[in-house]
Order: sequence, then C-alpha cells, then structure tokens
Amino acid sequence: EGWVKFEGNPVFTEGGRGEWDEDGITCFMVRHYPPAYYMWYLSRGKIGLAQSRDGVGWVRNRNNPVMVADSGRSYMGPEVLYDGETFRMWYIDRGAEYNGISYATSPNGWDWEPYENNPVTTHSGCIAVIYDGEQYRMFKQMGGFTLETSPDGINWTDHGEVFHQGAQHDFDEVIAGPSVAYYEGQLHLFYSAADTVGNRRGEIATGH
Repeated sequence: EGWVKFEGNPVFTEGGRGEWDEDGITCFMVRHYPPAYYMWYLSRGKIGLAQSRDGVGWVRNRNNPVMVADSGRSYMGPEVLYDGETFRMWYIDRGAEYNGISYATSPNGWDWEPYENNPVTTHSGCIAVIYDGEQYRMFKQMGGFTLETSPDGINWTDHGEVFHQGAQHDFDEVIAGPSVAYYEGQLHLFYSAADTVGNRRGEIATGH
C-alpha cells in the first residue's frame, strides 16, 4: 500500500537506434547487492545488464547483451540471486531442441557460464526464485503459481499449485509475473493481474 510513482519516470528505456535493445524491453528484474542495484532485462530474446547507485540513474554494461542464445533459441524471464561469491541465474530457454528453464553462474553478473546439463526444470510461464538460507524456492506461472524447491538450484522438486488465480470477474482472474521477497519473517508475493476483459484491453493491476 501507499506506492508513489517517481516523478522522473521512466528511469530506463529502450536502447538508441542501431543498438541491440532498440526494439524495447519485454521483462526485467532488479536486485540490490551493495553498493549497486543490478537490473537484468530482456530484449529480442537476449539478456542485458544495467547498474545503478540509486535505482534511478542506470548505466548499461559495456558487454551487453550478456546472455545470447544459440541460433534458433531465445531467452526469457531471467531471475538472479547472489550469495556474496556467485551470481546464479535461472531463465526460460526456448528452442527446437528443448523448452525449459536453464541455469547459469557468473562471478560478476555479466560473464555467464551455462550449466552443462540444461534445462534444470520444465518451462511453464513467468518465474520467481528466492533463497531462504536452506533451499531455493521457484514459483512458476501455470494458471495459478506452482512451487518447486531445490537444495542447489539445479535439482528441483515439484510441490504443485500453491497460489490460485481469482474467480471469474475478480481483478486477478488472470495472473502472471510473480515476484517474491522476505520481509519481517514473511514471504511476500507480488503479481500482475487482470480480469479477462481487462486483460484484452491491457488493463493490468498488481496484487499482493
């Protein structure tokens, strides 16, 4: 509750003419790993990185795009966590050979090494990943949101649907884009939502 839009919006836009991300940004995620904010974002099925000291002024990484799929494949929906030593990324990996969620690691957030036995779990829709100190939790869009857990980020156990979309004509009859965070001992889930009519019109809300 009580959200206030920043008067200087937008704080990050598509790239300039001739840049790899000139066609727009389709999804993104932000993490604060002091002293900087990191934003991984998607354009043309590739993943880029931008960094900021204050969450307002963003600088694109000179190595962009930092993740590029092989020919015939494309990436979507990156989720990244950092444990103080290693950045870990889970991302939707689509192609003729397989369609799943793949995993990669990096020492700095831009030099990525994909796991040799990708994908690590099946693809459904948008994902959110969080680590609680003992295990990784992945929420996946599949009508409602399903939950998978993993001790290492590679081997996943499915626990079925844990959050259901709303009833017909509810504001969250259609849900997508899960985002999760821990705050004061509780797990908080934010998500995009719409009823079927609003969804067709592009009238999207945020639920909690």
